[in-house]
Amino acid sequence: MDKVVSLFIHIMPCATLHCVVHLLSPEYQRQAYPAVWAIRNADPDSPHRYGLAQMMLWATLPYAVWQMSYHFGITVRRREAIAAGRPTSFTWLRKSYAKNFLGRFVLSQPAYLQEPAFMMIQYCYAVLTMVPCPLWFWSRWASGLFLIVVFIWSTYNGANYYIEVYSKRFQKELEQLKKDVSKWQNSPLTPMPQMNAEQMKEFPLLDGGANASGTKILGDEVEARERKPASLSVPDISSS
Repeated sequence: MDKVVSLFIHIMPCATLHCVVHLLSPEYQRQAYPAVWAIRNADPDSPHRYGLAQMMLWATLPYAVWQMSYHFGITVRRREAIAAGRPTSFTWLRKSYAKNFLGRFVLSQPAYLQEPAFMMIQYCYAVLTMVPCPLWFWSRWASGLFLIVVFIWSTYNGANYYIEVYSKRFQKELEQLKKDVSKWQNSPLTPMPQMNAEQMKEFPLLDGGANASGTKILGDEVEARERKPASLSVPDISSS
């Protein structure tokens, strides 16, 4: 569920922007989204004709406000809860990418600089991914191709996650079940407790004598059953 929600959060803005910019009629776009219509239909010399620098500026300002608000609202005000073990995006990324180049770089910094270094790397990454956005905005086919790549990539990652995680988990369960079955097969039955002569009289069927109808029950057959391990017929699940 967490990965599906994360995919939805990250993939829907670009899909929505593609629909708003490229799939609406100019009349409806002018009525419902006048800013988009003004940017797309403005003259090249018009101030409404946004370039890459203006797009990055107006896009990164809200992002910077969000990043600082997250830092003070979560990292600073909830510092005690985080120290007690509550995970955050920073603690999770620091643990997951500890062996990566960027992870080693962040961990090599003093403790008070690790979080600012992480935020700066994240901010630079966001700015770099904005560089091709004007191409998606002005070209319908480039935007469509980009969305196709994103959807195929996410489907491929989801399929690999399903196969790698769930299949390995199921394989471990089968191996554990096979070990348990093998243990049960090799363990003898619990032997019957020893009885004296007086106790054996109360169970004539176990005393090798005759029962009320004269049927002979051999005591050595009972002993043989006690010595014989349990024979269980268990299918071979290793090839499943």
